[in-house]
Amino acid sequence: MAKPEVVLPPVVREKAAQLGDAGAAWLSGLPALINYLERRWSVTIGEPLNGGTASYVARTRTADGTDAVVKLSVPDPAFTRQIRTLAAARGRGYVRLLAHDEENYAVLLEALGSPLNHLGLSPEVQIDTLCDMLPAAWQVPPPTSPNAEPALDKARSLADLVARLWQDLGHPARSGSPSTPLSARSAARPRSTRTVASSSMVMRHPPTPSRYWHPGRARSQASCSSTPTGFSATPPTTSVSSCVTGAPNCSQAMRHR
Repeated sequence: MAKPEVVLPPVVREKAAQLGDAGAAWLSGLPALINYLERRWSVTIGEPLNGGTASYVARTRTADGTDAVVKLSVPDPAFTRQIRTLAAARGRGYVRLLAHDEENYAVLLEALGSPLNHLGLSPEVQIDTLCDMLPAAWQVPPPTSPNAEPALDKARSLADLVARLWQDLGHPARSGSPSTPLSARSAARPRSTRTVASSSMVMRHPPTPSRYWHPGRARSQASCSSTPTGFSATPPTTSVSSCVTGAPNCSQAMRHR
């Protein structure tokens, strides 16, 4: 059987191009990486799936005939943190990790069902379903190991991004306005220093039904997220704390956001 063509969305090709030589090497080596992972994991990687913004995503079949999904990210340290979080979660609130290769930014994931917003559920049921799932996901501790990278400080990284782009774009700013990088750093500093490792949690994408999938017949859990965001932070609101502890008012708090 002929192998499916490796087709990447334009946004993924652009993301790789922004990485320079590392991105170019990833693009040229993708077919060989697919062949290598098929042998290593004893899987058959099939047709690509739409929707990836920084990864090649494709349907996959394991040796015993189980449906799965392979995700091959462009070189990105944040993806390594995502892999470690999925490994620590063991399917609790997140998609189950079947196999992974950190060196090649590759994961083999369980195949999920449809997004919550495609199941014909009422908004209230969708919110209740999300709240049933969120406590398990938020209680997954940030991954640690002797060689683990420190948690990504999102506030500081965004401030650094603003400073870099401001420099790259030739210092765009209105006459008389404060320096954009200084303003960004001033706004980020309080949030950055507020992140304490002992009380931090792995953050995830906003809990909207379009980002969460029914796991299918093999799982009793109502819904799960595909991947974490890759950074840690302290819980910012009482509604989040309610969901973390499983408090009865979690659904009410979410409905009023």
